[in-house]
Amino acid sequence: ENDRALSHVAEISFHPTGSYFAATYEHLNEVHIFDSRTRKLLQVLKNPESEFETPHGLLFTDKYLLVSNSHNFTKPGTVNVYRNDSTIKKPIQKFQTPFNHLREPHSLAVRDGRLVVTYAENVAPSGAIVSYGFNEETGEITGLLDKTESWFSGCGDPKGICFNPDGTKVFVTF
Repeated sequence: ENDRALSHVAEISFHPTGSYFAATYEHLNEVHIFDSRTRKLLQVLKNPESEFETPHGLLFTDKYLLVSNSHNFTKPGTVNVYRNDSTIKKPIQKFQTPFNHLREPHSLAVRDGRLVVTYAENVAPSGAIVSYGFNEETGEITGLLDKTESWFSGCGDPKGICFNPDGTKVFVTF
């Protein structure tokens, strides 16, 4: 239950162990981390130390928490990477997409060194799906691998994304 100001909760992500999950509170510029069994609030990541600007997408990996920021659509979207440990408050990397027209990184998925991000609500006619390199040991987003924009323009903006169990396909909601 939320006893604070109203906020759009854009996305949640469970840690791979299932023991806790996080949720983005877009209008509060916060990410809340909860115990999965008790639903007790464990931690609140907030500004200025967390360096959020309209957090939207969210993804836990074994070692990291990734949070996408839409910056109220005023500049290209970013993904903040945090260590999933006691120093989770400050990002270890803030990665900005190299594409000026991609404003809202919506959802995130990681598999075998590939970070896939859906972009919606952009200044372009449609969204995009972009793959970046991701070093799962260091938590570093290393750069562009692939970008797709035009083939799904009739479907609308891509929103949710995930890999199938063996990592050979990506599923996208529009």
